[in-house]
Amino acid sequence: MKIIFPKVLACLLLMWSATGCSKDSAEPQEEFFVKAQKDGQPWDKTGEGYFAMGKREFYVFSPDTIPVTTTEVLQLSFALPKKQVLSSVQALPAEWKLLIGGDGITDSYASTDGTGLPSIQITKLDTVQRIVEGRFEAVLRRKAVYTQQTELMRFTNGSFRVRYKELP
Repeated sequence: MKIIFPKVLACLLLMWSATGCSKDSAEPQEEFFVKAQKDGQPWDKTGEGYFAMGKREFYVFSPDTIPVTTTEVLQLSFALPKKQVLSSVQALPAEWKLLIGGDGITDSYASTDGTGLPSIQITKLDTVQRIVEGRFEAVLRRKAVYTQQTELMRFTNGSFRVRYKELP
């Protein structure tokens, strides 16, 4: 009896430790995403991107992938210098849209002279697997066609990881 008990205990401990570290216990995380705090609330979408090779410009999008009647899309873009120095990317105007039926714009915010360009920092660029990662912050102003007042939308603590497609 003395010899069997330690072996059984060792087997139970081994089985417990093997099941305690399984991948099922971790929260699932999207492989490609665009996420931030939108006006102080968590905002997390799947992400995709495009690289216009002729202009040397990246476009990062956060479209909803599930077909719904309304879709919220954030577009971030930046120009990549010829030497591909990641710390010196030039941010381009950002835009947020609320679409109905996939193409009808019902609301829109954009970066303007009054709000400035977003802050974009590229942390990783993998040209073999075509993945770009980075951080961003943006203050967007509601377009005048939707309001007569100054209404701002703030994206803070933003990050993205997207696979991009190359365009000519």
